[in-house]
Amino acid sequence: YNFIGKTAITGHSQHKTEGMLLNEVLRCSTSRALVNEKESVILEFMYVHYGKGKEDPLQHVRFYSKNATASARCFRLPECAYEMFSPRKFDEYCVRVFVKEPHLVAPVREAFERWCRKYNNSQVYPLEFRV
Repeated sequence: YNFIGKTAITGHSQHKTEGMLLNEVLRCSTSRALVNEKESVILEFMYVHYGKGKEDPLQHVRFYSKNATASARCFRLPECAYEMFSPRKFDEYCVRVFVKEPHLVAPVREAFERWCRKYNNSQVYPLEFRV
């Protein structure tokens, strides 16, 4: 399968099904024939996190002092000690699009970009795309 791109879930897309969004994307094509290629296009929701969902995973890690003895107790690192080096969000929820047929890469990418601008108010990644 060929990866077309991904974009963020926004207010427009968060309450819709994958099938509903796929229909919207295909209807954004300049070619009406693309709507008939629905079986060759895959649109899926993707949820990725660091193992703790929306929670900061470092809040579940305990540390020992460098000079700790065998009887020393572990401690949790205060958030202010690492917040500058840590992401603001610990999960990502997005829409990904793939095609099964190589000849559909360019028209589906064009339709996906148009859908993102017109309806979803989002950006497609990767920004630069080579067919």
